This record gives sequence, structure tokens and C-alpha cells, in this order.
Amino acid sequence: MKMRWAGAALMFLGACGGGREAPATPAAIDTSPAHVATPAAKPIATERSTFKHRPPEVGDRIRVQTDTLSRMTRPDGVAEGERYISDYELAVRGAADSAVTEAFVVFHKNERHAWDGQDDDYRFAPKPTPLEGKRLRMRAEPLSVEEETGGPVSADVSHLALAAVSDIGMRGAMDAALPDRELAVGERVDALAPALVRALNPRTWHLASGGATLRALGEEDGTFEASIDVQTESGRTLSLSGSMRISREDRTIQEIRLRGTFKEPNGTGGELVYLRTAELSRNKSK
Repeated sequence: MKMRWAGAALMFLGACGGGREAPATPAAIDTSPAHVATPAAKPIATERSTFKHRPPEVGDRIRVQTDTLSRMTRPDGVAEGERYISDYELAVRGAADSAVTEAFVVFHKNERHAWDGQDDDYRFAPKPTPLEGKRLRMRAEPLSVEEETGGPVSADVSHLALAAVSDIGMRGAMDAALPDRELAVGERVDALAPALVRALNPRTWHLASGGATLRALGEEDGTFEASIDVQTESGRTLSLSGSMRISREDRTIQEIRLRGTFKEPNGTGGELVYLRTAELSRNKSK
């Protein structure tokens, strides 16, 4: 069984990943509102549905793609920005208590594209992060990151990997937040707001306010509108809104689309556009 699955990392998140297709080329990024407008779900003849709990299993494989663009204008009037693209694949090697406890992760792509705001030819010059090309083993007890061969990794690689794959050792954010009962279209499920923050960056982001509402039910998923106001440990604030699609079969995130603004402690700020999609291949042994 295959489903679109999503879960991400912003320039502010740290790192993250992709669908089966390679990430879009830097020049192709769409910063229009359509970029964060979730395609309409294929309607079904019901206004109520449950979202089933199914824990991860050894043999599950997930491929996650993240594409984020931030833009701002400095006090001197110069525009600058950064794009973050990530593509990683995770194979579950251990699972317990509804959480992945061990995983093998391959980072096919993990790069940033800096823009100096002046020269279009330099607009998205790519620069791979230390994660690009890495093949890592991640464990929950104790929380650790190693090379595929078992050798140590640098502190930088460990930090970026744990930011990208944030749910190691924890029950999935949406799985824990969704109730074990039917939900109706139009119903508020505000517990999904802190779950969304946790899915994006559980280590340094803190929810100030937010909410979520079920807007549509499709054959395999539900679409929620969501908004969050976030304070980070560095003092940055973000205000984001958009949508997320969640599987009705196992509560995994299929897609997250957000757009909003950020503000730095010094008063500067700008715009942020975020898209995350993924593909989940379930273990077929059950």
C-alpha cells in the first residue's frame, strides 16, 4: 500500500526531505499563493470519518521531500533570501510503543541556495550541507546518530540529522494528537496546532497560539486548515498558515503547505513559503 506522506524542515527548522521524483530545480520554485493551496481532495459521500491509529512497523519505508523559500529586505534596502531543498529516505529498523526506535536514513539531497538579491545568475547558487550523501543509522535509546558502518559522525551532522528526522523515539505528532473518534467536516481540532509545530521543529520552536479545522474528507485522507504563531529559542517569531493532508488509514502526514512571515529579534523580517510531501511504503507482511 502506498500513500502520499508528509511531514519538513525550514531554513529555520534545521534540515529535511522527498517524493519519488527529484526536487524541483531552484529556478522553478513557485512563490505564488497557489504554492501553498492544497489541491482539492476527491470528495466522498460522507461528512464524518475516523482517522485510524496504525503504529510504524519494521520494514516500513518513507521518502520525504522538503522545499522552503525565505525572503527578506535588510534595513539598507537590499533583498536577500535562501532556499532549502532536502530529499531523504528512511527505513524502519526498530519500532516500539507506536514510535520508530531505530532507522537507517539516506540523505539523497540536502542543500541551501543563497540569493544575494542582486544578480539573477547567482540567485540560487547551491551549497550542499554536511548531510548531503550521508548514510546514517539513528537510534532512540540512547538518542544517537552514527555512520552506516557504525562509526561516529560530527556534532554538526548529528544536530542536522536529528532536526531533519525529529520523531525518532517519539510517537508521530499527528498520531498522538488525533482523537480516537469520528471527526466531522468543519470541526475544530486545535490539538493539531502543537502537533504541527512538533512535526516541523520539536526542539527549538514553541507554540504561542494556533488552531486547526477539518475542511474536507477524501477517499484516503482529510484536509485540515491550520495556523500557528511560533516563538523560537533564538527569539525569532513566525506566523504561518496553510493546510495539511493526513491519511485516514494511519494518521501519517501526506502533505504540509504553509505560507507566512517571520521577524528577527532586531526587527527585520520577511516572507516564508514551505512545502513538504512524502511517500510511505508500508510493510506488506501484515
